[in-house]
Amino acid sequence: MGRIVQYGDGMPRAAVPVLLATSIGVGVPGESPPGLVDPSPALVGHLELGVREPSGHASVAVAASLARAWYDNTVPPPDGTSPRDSVILSRAGLGLVAEGRLPLGAFAPVVGGGAYFHRTSARAEGTVLGIRGTYYSEEDDGFSLEARTGVDWQVSSAVALGLRGGWTWARATLPGLTQDGAVGGPSAELRLTIDLTGFRAETKKDPAIPP
Repeated sequence: MGRIVQYGDGMPRAAVPVLLATSIGVGVPGESPPGLVDPSPALVGHLELGVREPSGHASVAVAASLARAWYDNTVPPPDGTSPRDSVILSRAGLGLVAEGRLPLGAFAPVVGGGAYFHRTSARAEGTVLGIRGTYYSEEDDGFSLEARTGVDWQVSSAVALGLRGGWTWARATLPGLTQDGAVGGPSAELRLTIDLTGFRAETKKDPAIPP
C-alpha cells in the first residue's frame, strides 16, 4: 500500500514546545584607545536551544553568543616581523536568555535579554621571510549582559523568521591593547526559529497510488 508523510496534520501541539534558534548579523564593536581603535563592523551570531510556555508569551534558552571584529593593528611587532593590518578580536559566550512575546496573528513583538560567561581573545599576525605567524595572543574571561528587542513572523506552525536588535555589555583586559576596555556594543541579526516538537508526521494513504 502506498503511503506519504504529511507535515503535522491533525497532530496535537506539545505541551511545552522545544525551540532551536540561530541568528547571524552585524554589530558595532566597542573602542578602547589607544589599543583597540578603528574597528570594522563585527560578525555576530547566536545559537539557542530552549523551551516556550504553551501560550507562546515567554521562552527561556541556553545560548551561545559569538562575535568577531577587526581593529587597527597597534601592537608593536618583534624585530624583523612585518605586521598585518588588523588585530583580530573574538568573543564567545555561553549563558541563559529569556524573551517575552506578544502574539498578534502571524507577528509577535519580542523583548528579552541574557547573561553570559564569555571569553575574549585577541591576536596579531605578521610575516617573517614570507612565513605568516602569530606574534601576539591574549585572552580574558568575564561576564556579559545582553538586551534585545525585535519581531517574529510565524511562517508556519513550526518555523518563524525574525529580526533582533540588541546591545551587549562586555569588557576585557588584554595586555598591550586595553585595560578593562569595552568589547561589546549594538548589533542587528536575522533569526530563524524552529519548533522541534512541531515537526510531527502522520502517514496517510495516497489516493493516487492503488493498494
